[in-house]
Order: sequence, then structure tokens, then C-alpha cells
Amino acid sequence: MKQALKYFFIYLGLMLLGAVLFLFPALIIEIITSQGFLSSDGEISLWGMAFIMIGSQILPLIVFWKQKWCDYSFIKGVNYKKLLLLLALGWLGCVLVDACVQAYAPRFDWDTDILSSIEGMSTNPLGIISICILAPVVEEGVCRGAIERKLLEKDWNPCWAIVISAVLFALMHMNLTQGIIALILGLFLGWVYYRTRNIWLCIFVHALNNTVSTVLSLTLSDPDALSSFSLPVNLVLLLAGVGLVYLGANLTHKTLDSGGQLSA
Repeated sequence: MKQALKYFFIYLGLMLLGAVLFLFPALIIEIITSQGFLSSDGEISLWGMAFIMIGSQILPLIVFWKQKWCDYSFIKGVNYKKLLLLLALGWLGCVLVDACVQAYAPRFDWDTDILSSIEGMSTNPLGIISICILAPVVEEGVCRGAIERKLLEKDWNPCWAIVISAVLFALMHMNLTQGIIALILGLFLGWVYYRTRNIWLCIFVHALNNTVSTVLSLTLSDPDALSSFSLPVNLVLLLAGVGLVYLGANLTHKTLDSGGQLSA
């Protein structure tokens, strides 16, 4: 547990350091070009925020990879096509469960501010790269590839290893709204990693989630409308979500037991 928490706090520290390091180039470019990184009222613009966000992700990625705290090796001989389709089913179930929970979860001003910033990032090319590509690679590397892997290596009960990695994953997002889906999705991804030890399957599901969320934020006038159904509808969606998670996990489990993990 000590090593898992160490990874968690190192990640947070590297995020902060990376953001600070990338802040200076952003300001220098603004001074040189007099446009792009600072808005008219002196606040950091979307380009500047996206540039800094990428910096906060690149530094942890480099350190965790170079220190070999996480193994990003691409496992060959895996029937990725079939497994990814089954995992997408489980992911859809997680989304439905989250939509039901979000309908009754409180939303604080802090959450609204963070979500507004992220929504703004989704309209920026650098922001899209950060949200849809870098975030899944870095966060899965830390939460599943480093934290959960270390707990499993220390012979922790797999359930506890999955729960701890999911809770820390939720805390990384620093707001309740994202934290809820991060916890629900993190439990599913934790099981995927425990069952496969394949970080790239987790990265795919995480990237799928972030990409769909980004597309919805760009195309829907009110993405929250998806989670504002009546109680009976929410109950049906909740049962459907749980069913899809079970179906996706069960079919994945059977596929792996039948050799799906080993034969392309």
C-alpha cells in the first residue's frame, strides 16, 4: 500500500511540476507573438491551458516509463478485435450506471468550474489530444499499470487492489462529477487489468470513454440532459447498465478462458 500511495503522490507532484514547466514556454510564446496564450483580460486562454495540461501529462508519462514503474509493452498474440468489442459493451454499461448516479449526485461550484474548463478544452486541438489520447495513456499507466500492478505483486486481495486503484483514479480528477464516473469506470478497468494484465486494453476503454464524452460535449447543447430522466427511466437504465457490465465482463471472462487472450 505504501508503494501504491507513493506512485499516487509522485504522479500528482509530477503533474504540478509539468504544468509549471510548460507555463513558462507558454508565456514566452505569448510575449513573442502577443497572441494565443493569454486572453484580453489577462487570464490564460484555451491554447495556454491546453499547452499546460499537456505538460502536466507528458512529465509523469516520461518518468513512469523511464523508471519502469509501468510496463507499456504491447502484448502480441492477443485477439484485440474481439476483446475490445466485448469491453466496449462493459464500458457502455458503466456509462448508463453513471448517468443514473449523476441524476441524483450534488454538483458543487468547484465541479462546475472544472467541467467548464474541460468543456472548453474539448474545442481546442491540443485539448482534444490531451483529453482523448494523453490522459488515457498516462492515467491508466499510473492507476492500473503501476498502482494496481504493485498491489497485485504484493499479494493483495484482487478485489482490494481493484478498489484502491479505482478510488485513487477518482481522486485524481479532483471533482465529484468526474470522480463518480472515474470510480465506476475504474472498477471495471481494474477488473480488466487484473484479468488480462494488458494495459492497452484499459487504455482503449479509457480513450473510448473520453472521446465519446468529447464528441457529446461538442454536438449536444446540454450533455447533462442524458442524465435528467425520471426515476422509473433511471431505474431501467441502471438495470440495463448493470446488465451490460455483467454481460461484457462475463463474455470477456469466457473468451479469455477459452484462449482468446492467446490466439489472434
